[in-house]
Amino acid sequence: MPAPTFDKDARAVELGLHFEVPLTTDLREALEQRGTREEIESKSGTRTSYQLGPVLRDQRLIFGFAAHAPEDNEVYLHLRMVNKPRAEPPENIVERSLKVGGAAGLHAIFADAIAKAPMPPIASFILKFRIDAKAWRGPVPRPPHPEIDAAIAPLGQGVVEQVGYRFTQSVSGLDEVTVIYFHQGRPFYRVGVQARSPVRLVEETFRWPVVSDACDLVLGHLFSERGDPDVETG
Repeated sequence: MPAPTFDKDARAVELGLHFEVPLTTDLREALEQRGTREEIESKSGTRTSYQLGPVLRDQRLIFGFAAHAPEDNEVYLHLRMVNKPRAEPPENIVERSLKVGGAAGLHAIFADAIAKAPMPPIASFILKFRIDAKAWRGPVPRPPHPEIDAAIAPLGQGVVEQVGYRFTQSVSGLDEVTVIYFHQGRPFYRVGVQARSPVRLVEETFRWPVVSDACDLVLGHLFSERGDPDVETG
């Protein structure tokens, strides 16, 4: 049966992605010129951090962050994408967005850092997204298992609406997958995917193939077409 795909059928809610790259002269200059610098004191010493943005693209706010210790030749890069709030951004957020050069400027910093790394950096990411439960059937909801879920029997009758998987071995780079079924209103699933994989960034966009590839793998194995979209889910 057909399976959903991330680009066509899912709606991203939040993405957090980070990796390390060499701290080149070009990257250092870009961070100093376009970022908001801050010195962070901790038990392990002083670290220099840079806030990059946030910027707005396709109704999403994208936050960039970089950090390194004075003696480090590597820099930690972090990107976070969330849905745009309804309220207008405060003045300091607008100023940071202009300083980094908007979405194009933030993209250029990350793309240049990846391109100049001696090998593709290994990125760790966590993505949360939604998928329509009227159109697609997932691993939940389901009746409680008479043995595995026996502990809830004295509490009453119920339905299992959440499931989580942690992979101890994975050829796909997947670390964890969670699926939560929301039954109120128009039913939907919220899926969480945590994985590690070499990172690539598509030119002139903030689309990460490593993310969509991992999510397609999850969707292809855990979800299938429900059939009649008007049938009662559950």
